[in-house]
Amino acid sequence: MRLFFPVMLTVVAWKNPGGKSRTVSGEEQPMIIGVLDGMGGGIGEQIVTQLRQELSIDVEIIAFGTNAVATQRMMQARANRGGSGENAICVS
Repeated sequence: MRLFFPVMLTVVAWKNPGGKSRTVSGEEQPMIIGVLDGMGGGIGEQIVTQLRQELSIDVEIIAFGTNAVATQRMMQARANRGGSGENAICVS
């Protein structure tokens, strides 16, 4: 599921990178959500805050910011991990 917004914000949700919903031991893997934001990170911060309020704590939220300010604001909104810049976004 991908959502595209005109202000350079993308939210991507997936079960896991391998596309499988269960591990070898039969355990279900937690959902991973990536939030990509640029500029000041205000919209990304709001999205992360709302996701944290609505979803369980085992959902992992990764903040991808096009600059350090955007990443910092999403991390302060309780994202689990974050990366800044083009390389961090491409590698993650």
